[in-house]
Amino acid sequence: MCEQSATLQQPDRCPSCGASRDGNYCKCCGERFLDSRDLQFTHFLRKHFIHDFFDVDGRVARTMRSLLLRPGELAVNFIAGRRQGFTSPLRLYLVIYLLAVFIGVVFSLNTATLPELAKRTDPTGFVNRLIASRPDLDWSNEALRLHLAERAHWLREIGNFLVPAGVAIVLALLALIFRKLRRTYVEHLTLALTVQAWLVVMLIFGELLIVLLWRHSAHLAQLTIEPWIAILLPVYWALAIRRFYGVRLWQALITGLGVFVGQWFVATLVSVLLLSTLVVIA
Repeated sequence: MCEQSATLQQPDRCPSCGASRDGNYCKCCGERFLDSRDLQFTHFLRKHFIHDFFDVDGRVARTMRSLLLRPGELAVNFIAGRRQGFTSPLRLYLVIYLLAVFIGVVFSLNTATLPELAKRTDPTGFVNRLIASRPDLDWSNEALRLHLAERAHWLREIGNFLVPAGVAIVLALLALIFRKLRRTYVEHLTLALTVQAWLVVMLIFGELLIVLLWRHSAHLAQLTIEPWIAILLPVYWALAIRRFYGVRLWQALITGLGVFVGQWFVATLVSVLLLSTLVVIA
């Protein structure tokens, strides 16, 4: 009984940082002080369980709303030091990217073999010519094809993860043309991470939609998300650039189109290099 009373006793200092108590929350670290109700089972089910498992954290909701509806705002807030109310661009990109990888593994959204991937992602045909130069390997062998396709998938995932770093270089190069675009590399990278996070979210929704359509209609399943991305991504880039750099609309449109082309070039170059490496070491 004494032990129970000690447990329910309200502390006069914060259990996390040791600061003196003043109110229901610690003035130093924000820790919430417990009271007797927090140890009651019904209160736990009604408040903590439902809140923790069914409510969306306010920071997550604000971050996703900003990402989807206000291009460039996350990067602006992060650079300006307003970081408490939003998830950082790097953490956001990491979480969304890992979610995309998990969904791709679970739903097997990418089952293409190495030659099929090369045909789809290499407009120069270099990788397919490299494949043809390896007559010592039986590319039609099912075990080899599946093994290489799996390795190609993970290599492309690693390569795609590094795309924002290359896009930030494209932004730095475009900054030489428009002086208002001149920022540090970290600032360029912050914007690139937020736009890439938006792109991955759109790809996730698109791929999951294709999976649902495939279950209902094989004809509808032939639709792809790439044409829509090719339309929406330059627009999103232009809006993000205008808000982040404070340039005029025509400058944002031109820069957005240039970054879109540069992003496609970076992604293609990374894919070709990784697939070529895979062919050489096969």
